[in-house]
Amino acid sequence: MTLALAFTSCTRENVRGVRVIHNAVTDIDGNHYDAVQIGNQVWMQSNLRTTRFRDGSAIPRGSFYDYDNYTYTEPYYYQLTTQQFPTYDEKTYGMYYNWAAVDDTRGLCPKGWHVPSDAEWTELVEYVGSKSEFVYGDNPENIAKALASNVGWSECDWPGTPGCEPEKNNATGFSAYPVGHFNGNENANFYLGVYAWFWSSTDYDIYWASNWLIDNDFHKVSHGDFPTQCGLSVRCVRDN
Repeated sequence: MTLALAFTSCTRENVRGVRVIHNAVTDIDGNHYDAVQIGNQVWMQSNLRTTRFRDGSAIPRGSFYDYDNYTYTEPYYYQLTTQQFPTYDEKTYGMYYNWAAVDDTRGLCPKGWHVPSDAEWTELVEYVGSKSEFVYGDNPENIAKALASNVGWSECDWPGTPGCEPEKNNATGFSAYPVGHFNGNENANFYLGVYAWFWSSTDYDIYWASNWLIDNDFHKVSHGDFPTQCGLSVRCVRDN
């Protein structure tokens, strides 16, 4: 199986509805984010890394080893340390948030932006799949490579997945970086370099909420549920 067309650079403007917007938004902590327009949507190009809600109130930092913070209902953010992961860079990795932080009415994303719903994730996936230059082979669901960053992925077993020839990733400019997840136990982070996990704003119940996944060794973008007390990455999308 071969690529339908050569992947384009993420820095090119106006390629099939894709446009990079530099310094598109600043969060309450003063962090600046580039964004990328993909079709009719505008997404942050990197993971959220705020430590405060939109109204300025603090999001408590959860401890990797404090089981009192292993909660379904209280909002927390989690952050790697360079002692645990020497390659950790806050701008590249972002923060992990439990779903209570995502769902908090004070607003996790900057003003004018929000955590995307399942419907908005689906719109992204379907738009990218509708453009042949973003698709691996002839299956419009094979778009993981076009959304994955060019760096950070582990080696792969299957051609056309994010871990294989990563220099050909990121045709859309979405730049999904594989930071794994925080799961509340002493190992702190699993699947660094393997999975890029993102919360959706769509919940199921207090214990489970929706997530979207780009896998090092899988052609498609997966959708499933995840325990709400765990920490995943967040991408914000601009309000319409």
